Amino acid sequence: MPTPDAFQQYDEVKSLNKIILRFEYDGKVEWEAPFGAFYGLDWDKYRHWQSEFLGMTSGGYYSYFPMPFRDDAKVTLINKSDQAIPAVYGAITYQVLNEWDDDLTYFHVKYNPSEKTPIGKPYKLLEAKGCGHYAGCAVNMKCLEPVKLFGEPTTLGFLEGNLKIFVDDDKEDEPSLEYTGTEDYFMSGWFFNKGPFSALRHGLILKDEEAGLIAAYRFHDVDAVPFKKQMRVILHHGEFDEVKTEYSSTVYYYMKT
Repeated sequence: MPTPDAFQQYDEVKSLNKIILRFEYDGKVEWEAPFGAFYGLDWDKYRHWQSEFLGMTSGGYYSYFPMPFRDDAKVTLINKSDQAIPAVYGAITYQVLNEWDDDLTYFHVKYNPSEKTPIGKPYKLLEAKGCGHYAGCAVNMKCLEPVKLFGEPTTLGFLEGNLKIFVDDDKEDEPSLEYTGTEDYFMSGWFFNKGPFSALRHGLILKDEEAGLIAAYRFHDVDAVPFKKQMRVILHHGEFDEVKTEYSSTVYYYMKT
């Protein structure tokens, strides 16, 4: 049993992204992501939030994403911090199918570490080739330089950027889906003017206007976005990619192999 001193010395929040979560399926698919980023936060913050698929609740974490596999699966936690983890507890449940359905797809995660966006170029969340569907994302945004909007300085000017989803043979100026403003994609408005909230498929985990920090999520199940050949998801930072911003993101999607 860990001693009280071990818990006092261990900093759970700072370790969230130094613990790596790795999944392997059938010797074909492998992905990994920092633990905190998988659960939506990448700024060394901890916030309670709940959704249909992921959540962080009073020291606990849960995921209800379906993750089908044919023969075998392996889940690993890798501690890359300089501290021992005093205690880990978890439970994984699974259902045995009578047979494998060839229409099933493998769950994938694409983690994009913190990146300062170049002026004039959008931020890329995902570029995938193959057959599958896009299931959503968690995006962390940070203002690097306030801008003026309507004559007033703001740290949230990057939210003027549209999110675009390109499917298969879409042309550059004709995405299948486009949302008029970042917060619109996350089913909100007016720069998230009512503050953080959790809904089943979308929400705002963190808003710190003074520091220019935003963390939000959006999941697609009933409105999953399928693709047969390829998919690309991009996010503009400001209307013309003119706002200096730092992003990190975790993207959830399914693919056939």
